[in-house]
Amino acid sequence: MNNEKKQNKEVRLSVIALILICVLCVSGCSVARPGKRIFNGIKSVAELCTLKCYYHNVAEIKNDGTDLLLGMVNVGYKKAWYEYRGYVEFGIDVGQVKVVSVNDGVVSVKMPEIVVLNTHVDENSIKQVCVDLGAFQKITNEEQVAAYEHAQAEMEQSAESNSNLKNQAEERAKSLLEEYVINVGKNIGEEYTVEFV
Repeated sequence: MNNEKKQNKEVRLSVIALILICVLCVSGCSVARPGKRIFNGIKSVAELCTLKCYYHNVAEIKNDGTDLLLGMVNVGYKKAWYEYRGYVEFGIDVGQVKVVSVNDGVVSVKMPEIVVLNTHVDENSIKQVCVDLGAFQKITNEEQVAAYEHAQAEMEQSAESNSNLKNQAEERAKSLLEEYVINVGKNIGEEYTVEFV
């Protein structure tokens, strides 16, 4: 009789355990709507959202030469002109890109303003175009460095204020981010549209 009670108890415990497992499995089958987490790769895509523009620039050293030796020989006159190539890279601050919300198939993406991310000088392209010196004059390394820094600063300022290039970079960034969101949706069987905020 004890064996029979023991077996009944084991059967009841097995049935209860089976019911609990079924309840847990069924409760885990609820349909959840995809949230912002599925777009975790958006920052990686944002790194690709760049526009590279190549340029030609000029660095100039100029001194009118007001220094005269014995009132006759102009010793301060210097003029030098150097040309070089490089590129400016426009893009977005990746740290500020994020999916704000996902509602009814509309994914709201926060995208910051386009900025100049990087400038690069092709050092192999630097050419001395002309040098004209007064008596006893030479171009120093410090003067060359200062001329290049000044030319680069002017070029960067020009790039920052170029709304046409910034608009092109913005359209490219929006296109890449939108394509990413749509492809994520296709992979999980959802159809998304993108709204930029």
